[in-house]
Amino acid sequence: MLSPLNKVLVQMNLPLKSLCQDIEKSLIEVGCTQAAYFGSVATKKIDQYSDIDLIICADKKMAEKFIHHLDQYKPIALYLPFESREPAGRYWFTGLPLYLKLDFSFHDSEEYQILLIKGNTIITGRLKRINL
Repeated sequence: MLSPLNKVLVQMNLPLKSLCQDIEKSLIEVGCTQAAYFGSVATKKIDQYSDIDLIICADKKMAEKFIHHLDQYKPIALYLPFESREPAGRYWFTGLPLYLKLDFSFHDSEEYQILLIKGNTIITGRLKRINL
């Protein structure tokens, strides 16, 4: 049986779990076969302010298709690009708390494999591959 505190934490993370499910459904629909979470979702150190950090192995066309599919499930309210690698960036969604955002980047196969093994200055620690 869950303690009252754990029940509250589970309820607060329902939007995060729902967003992760929509992300994974969208990845499958566009034919993406390699993706990984990092940060709090990967390490399972989720709290009420956790966001979602995601990398996928895809070209720009597939990444754009993924974002389009995700927008069908969770309408995008705001997008801030990461440098000039659109559609990589930070996404906020209509109806979700402002702290619950998606930080998303896409990489070719070689870059993706390197990130899985070595990470980089942003992607540190454990990555959790998504079974697609």
